[in-house]
Amino acid sequence: MASKHTKSRADSAAETLSALSVLGAPDISNADFERLYRGPLGTLLDSIASHMKGRKETALIRATIQMRQAADARPGKRSTHDKPSDNLRRATSRLNSAQKSVEVYEDELHARQISLAKSSACKRSSGYLLESMAVLEEERGRRLRKATDSCDALRSRTPPTDIIVAPPKPQLLRRRNHTELTLHNLHAYHVHLHNLTKTTSQAASAPSARFESILPPAPNNDRVLASIAALHEDVSNKEGRLQRLSDISLTRLVVCQKLAAVTTDFAIAAAPSLSTSLHAQITSALGRVECLREDLGSGLQLNANDVVQSEKFANAVKALLKIHGHVTSSVILEECIMGGSAMICANCATSSVPDLEVSAYESSATAHEARAIKLLSRKSEKADYGIRIIDDMEQGLLRDMRIAGVLHGHSGGSGKA
Repeated sequence: MASKHTKSRADSAAETLSALSVLGAPDISNADFERLYRGPLGTLLDSIASHMKGRKETALIRATIQMRQAADARPGKRSTHDKPSDNLRRATSRLNSAQKSVEVYEDELHARQISLAKSSACKRSSGYLLESMAVLEEERGRRLRKATDSCDALRSRTPPTDIIVAPPKPQLLRRRNHTELTLHNLHAYHVHLHNLTKTTSQAASAPSARFESILPPAPNNDRVLASIAALHEDVSNKEGRLQRLSDISLTRLVVCQKLAAVTTDFAIAAAPSLSTSLHAQITSALGRVECLREDLGSGLQLNANDVVQSEKFANAVKALLKIHGHVTSSVILEECIMGGSAMICANCATSSVPDLEVSAYESSATAHEARAIKLLSRKSEKADYGIRIIDDMEQGLLRDMRIAGVLHGHSGGSGKA
């Protein structure tokens, strides 16, 4: 039974593989496919092979459908399968037309609302203007009636006299001069103000004279003048200090702008090249690490004499470079950079004429030196890390050699026994 089940599964796997090959699956051996054709994955592969159709079969089915449609293509006949799509198309077109109509009506309504708002505002302003004009007309009529009553009362009080009425002379219509009227009004207003100032000055001079007669004589103002002079000098000093601070701030602002420009130029011009060089160094470092790993794999063939010779070589190099003890490359770089910075500071101290461009250059040079120090420190850390890896590898090699020597001694002792 087990052999029959295995055989049927192998046959079904072969059938499924042939069906998938027809569908365009990649080439695979029967043994590999039988390893995949197990459990739920085998069921899934059977389902794919049975339900998926290839391109050729799909093309044949489409051609058959088109041929049948072309054979039954009558001008007045509508297929029952196309009715839902036609209904959907008609409904979509009606919906689009309704949406466009709604948009048109909304625009028209908005325009009408704007015109109504403008007309209502014009009507309100016209109503306010008419109301004010009616009030003014009423006031003018009241004044005219009052003037007429006054004239009638004056005529009733004065006795009648024989007045020779001269023939009317033709009057020339003169154009009203607004400038002359304005000058007359200003002259009258000036006279009125002059009278008011005269009365107010007279009214204010009387109490001041009375107070001066009551109060004692004024003391000497020398002390007050001295305090005012001191205050003026203090204010002048503070103004000068503020001006100097303003000049310094403007100078620093210019320097900051130049430094920002230098930083931008560095980020645009130098940063890509530095990143490229760093990536190249990373690649070379990875290559060296791989070489060290290969050396570690083949390091079991070294002996103790090679290790001693490498230690002697390292001591000889330290003696030539006058290095005592364990000194990293970062310490040597920092000492060199500090010495160079001290020389630069000494040269800067000897210069007597301060210059803004020189200070800006020094600040930019300091920034570049800081970046260079950072890069060199990183490189020195990488070098120290590589040295530590080499030391660890040497220690591991020595330890493995000791273990190998101990095992060799034990094997030799057992052989002798």
